[in-house]
Amino acid sequence: TIFFSANDSSGTIGTTYINITVEYASPELTVSSPVNNAEYFHDANIDFTTTATDPQEGDITERIVWTSNADGVLGTGTGFSIGDLTETTHKITAYIINAFGLSATQEINIEVLPPQKPSASIILPPNKHTFIHGNSINFSGIANDLEDGPLIDASLSWKSHIDGVLGTGNAFNRSNLS
Repeated sequence: TIFFSANDSSGTIGTTYINITVEYASPELTVSSPVNNAEYFHDANIDFTTTATDPQEGDITERIVWTSNADGVLGTGTGFSIGDLTETTHKITAYIINAFGLSATQEINIEVLPPQKPSASIILPPNKHTFIHGNSINFSGIANDLEDGPLIDASLSWKSHIDGVLGTGNAFNRSNLS
């Protein structure tokens, strides 16, 4: 109850009152990263950033707890990265509890993808082309990986079902094919 009194010059007092309730407010939690429904490759570093403010306590970001339905507790606070989450769909939960037992929670979903196969394309020689034994044959190809980008040099190998290993890299010449 809140009372309000007024005294006049003759010494009379007028009083009134009101009844109010004061409640503690819940903290506010804002997840900046990762964004909801984001997809990540299996070995990507995923940044976790958020803020938590409380009307009574101010910045309480350091008390945030992050969990995954697939991997359990991921960390606390903000500003950390994880690069080894399980390859699956994750429900990520960030939650905070203030000193008065009031809480805030934010959930997001992310997908951690399994390794993807790279694509490979032969530019030269043309498919089903016939060559004279002993003539030089140019080999050229390109390969790309969704995770690593363009693949070059030693990550590329050429093989024949008759002659075995022919070479490595994006391009080379051979004249001794069987």
